[in-house]
Amino acid sequence: MTATATPTDAVIVWASSNETVVTVNDGEVLGVSEGTATVTATNDTVKATCEVTVVQSVESITFN
Repeated sequence: MTATATPTDAVIVWASSNETVVTVNDGEVLGVSEGTATVTATNDTVKATCEVTVVQSVESITFN
């Protein structure tokens, strides 16, 4: 994810509402397990949020 702040040198703090589902590091979101979490980018009194849903990935496909 990308967050743009004004002024451009503002520090953005990232957080996940549920780190067992989603972690976030400097805007890079990683799905950990199935579920839904809210990713938040905050700077002082300004914040933006995004709901992220992680679904189970396909491990294999078999053709008959």
